[in-house]
Amino acid sequence: MQKIEYLDSWRGIGCFMVFISHILDKLYECGSFFGKSGVAILFALSAYLLCELYYWNEKKIDIKWSINFWKKRAIRIFPPLLFTCFIAVLLRWMTIETAIWQCLMLEQYSHFWVLPLECGFYLLFPIIIYTIKKNGELRSTIIGSIMIIFIWSYYVFSGPMENTSGFIYCLPMFILGIIVSLISHKIKSIWGGGHNSLRDIDIFGAIVVIAFESFGLIIYRILRDYDTTDIGKLFENYLEILRFMVGALIFAFCLFLIVTGSRLQRLLGNARWLQKFGKISYSFYLIHHVLLSKVDMLVKICNMNKILISLFVFSTSIVVASIMYWGIEVKLGKILRKSMRVI
Repeated sequence: MQKIEYLDSWRGIGCFMVFISHILDKLYECGSFFGKSGVAILFALSAYLLCELYYWNEKKIDIKWSINFWKKRAIRIFPPLLFTCFIAVLLRWMTIETAIWQCLMLEQYSHFWVLPLECGFYLLFPIIIYTIKKNGELRSTIIGSIMIIFIWSYYVFSGPMENTSGFIYCLPMFILGIIVSLISHKIKSIWGGGHNSLRDIDIFGAIVVIAFESFGLIIYRILRDYDTTDIGKLFENYLEILRFMVGALIFAFCLFLIVTGSRLQRLLGNARWLQKFGKISYSFYLIHHVLLSKVDMLVKICNMNKILISLFVFSTSIVVASIMYWGIEVKLGKILRKSMRVI
């Protein structure tokens, strides 16, 4: 079984969590942490897969390789996005001007906010891989851990979550995905890939340090602002920050357990339906929110209950995403890679 097969299942879980969040927000008007958790899974997994594919298999990172890499990412991202924006304009969910700015990655409209950040990561990825090769796995893991601590320190001291940018939210997940790749290979080379031994505990030293540092920052901030801030609102803000930090570490740890544990690999590998959903997850992520915009119309016309609406939107998104995947990502992508001479 190839590695990508069971990781497709993990990707499918992340995408489904995003859908659950959006459907809850649309139909029940309640915010959900599912969406942020799903995005965390997708970001960490994306960084992990890229590191696995290019860091461990590529011996030389130069301009020619970087251009070829950027071409691959552009073919992967932009054709489905262009089609989705076209549908969104037809359904009057998005204006033509907004669609153009979004396709140029100069807009963060609705759930498309992740795309400019992801593209920024792809632009920097060749430099990241080159830097890791120069510094080695251990030093790069330490540097990445320090970066996360610095980012989350800014995250805590910048105020409530609504005042922080998506960059502060996404970057730690990309870094954690790379760290998981570096750590998992160390374990496989030293102890044969198992994570059941107590000796594995020392590998998580960086994560433990990050966790304690995060908790310390939040406690310090609460104590500092105790006399000057409404305590109820204060705890609400920092509980949300704490939940995000803990969630990020948990999902990074889950990814680590999956890639180093044969039982979890078999479990996810046997879920064929989840693998198929994971393969179409990018197209599904793009199109599902556009279709959700017409939920109010369904309620008025069909008088459907919310559960039936959820199932209808989910199944319709699956169908449209499958067409997009096979027609655009696979067929058109193959044509574009050949015409652009992508290796």
